[in-house]
Amino acid sequence: FSGAGFLAGSAGADEFSPLYDLRADLSSYAGRHLSLRPLAVASSFTGKELSTPAKLPFPPLPRLNPDEAWQKLGIPGGSKLALLLPGAGWESKRWPAEHFAETAASLEKQGFFIVAAGSPGEKDLCMKVVAGLRSGIALNESLDLLIALMPSASLAIANDSGTGHLAAAFGMRVVSLCCSTNPVYVAPLGRDVKILSARCEFAPHGSAHHCMIFPARECQFPQWMSIETGAVIAAALEKA
Repeated sequence: FSGAGFLAGSAGADEFSPLYDLRADLSSYAGRHLSLRPLAVASSFTGKELSTPAKLPFPPLPRLNPDEAWQKLGIPGGSKLALLLPGAGWESKRWPAEHFAETAASLEKQGFFIVAAGSPGEKDLCMKVVAGLRSGIALNESLDLLIALMPSASLAIANDSGTGHLAAAFGMRVVSLCCSTNPVYVAPLGRDVKILSARCEFAPHGSAHHCMIFPARECQFPQWMSIETGAVIAAALEKA
């Protein structure tokens, strides 16, 4: 799709594997973070063992001025900013919106200004999170605005999602909620990340990336959502 003249990737269960010119055996990387897989692929055809740079992850450079972002969104100056990121790629990765809303209300009482952020398709979800607050806002129209807020945010609470990884890259306290995925593979990389996993007898562990018996998108067990609101709030406030 990119027009590249040479493609390399995993020899395993990869939907793009038929397109690869070189297929690397990544069996030795079972149970290791997904971020290491590109390095493993590169090592297989360079003949050199490659390792993760010590300073990863690199936070993206905001394209908008953070002060202008605060002003545009009407966030009072000097606020303690908490980012709540309730979206994810599919339903069973999403901690319930009502739990996010309860968490938001508790953090507001602790003096935080709440921004619930996500994609344009997650607007209703974010609105549910802030509906009961005095002054919180939903941010869905601009990823650039969200990234501009991250350097000055005190904490973030996120599902296993891209925005959660972005928040961790900025070094803030991130409470990462793994409802149906294995944190061994997907935990955000950052200086101050707290992982909370759902309790379920079929929860992914070891070399399993997703649920042990069902595809993650189809899981119907409410135990995936057993992460308690109180535990999330305590983890968020531990160093905030």
